[in-house]
Amino acid sequence: TWTDDMFMGIPFLIYAAESASDIKEKRALQDEAARQVLGYFKHVFDSKAGLFPHVKHHQVGAPKVPYWSRANGWALFATSLTLQHLPETHPA
Repeated sequence: TWTDDMFMGIPFLIYAAESASDIKEKRALQDEAARQVLGYFKHVFDSKAGLFPHVKHHQVGAPKVPYWSRANGWALFATSLTLQHLPETHPA
C-alpha cells in the first residue's frame, strides 16, 4: 500500500463530493474518503514512529521501507482536506 495513493485518491473523492448535487451521492463519497483515511492510519501508519512509510508491504518478511517526508506531506494533505470538507456531525 503506497502512502502516495492518499494524495491521488482521497482528494478526488472529496472534490467529487463537493460537486455532487445528489445528497446520497455526496454522503457516499464523503463516507468513502473518511473510510480510506482511517484505513491508511490503521494499516499503513507507524504509530511508534508517528510517521507513514513510503510504502507498506503486507507480506511476511517484506523489506522495511524508509519514511519519506513527501509521502507524509501527502498523507497530511489528504487527511486535512477530508477533515475540512466533512460535516462536523459526520460519524467518522
